[in-house]
Amino acid sequence: IVVAIIGIIAAIAIPSLVKARTASNEASAIGCLRAYSSAQFAFYSTKGAGVTFGTQADLAAGYLDPAFVTSGFRNEYTYTFNLTNSNKSFEAFADPVALDPDIRHFYTDASGVIRFAFSSAGPTSTVLGA
Repeated sequence: IVVAIIGIIAAIAIPSLVKARTASNEASAIGCLRAYSSAQFAFYSTKGAGVTFGTQADLAAGYLDPAFVTSGFRNEYTYTFNLTNSNKSFEAFADPVALDPDIRHFYTDASGVIRFAFSSAGPTSTVLGA
C-alpha cells in the first residue's frame, strides 16, 4: 500500500517538476540572450564607437562572463553568436539540447528583440511576449 501511494504521488509530481525545469531553462536562455544583447550594446556605445559590435573575445574582456561566450552551453541550451555585416550587426541563437518539440528555441539580433519558435528560431519568428 505504501509503495502504491508513493507511486501515485510520483505520477502526479514528476510531470509538474519536468514542466518547472523546462520553464526555468527557458527563462535562463532568455536571460542569457538579454545579457548578450546588453553586452553588445555596451561595447557598441563604448569601444565600438557607435559603429561596430564586439567579438566574443571583446565581450569576454569585461562586458560579459567569459565562460558564457566561450563555452556556448548553459542550462540545457546551446548558444551560437554571429557577427554580421562587417561587425555592424549581430545575431544570437539559443537552441535546446533536447530534441523536444515542446521546448522553445530563441533568437535575438541588433534590434534587441527576442523571438522564439518551437523549431529553429530566426528574425521572422514570433516576438517574445507578443
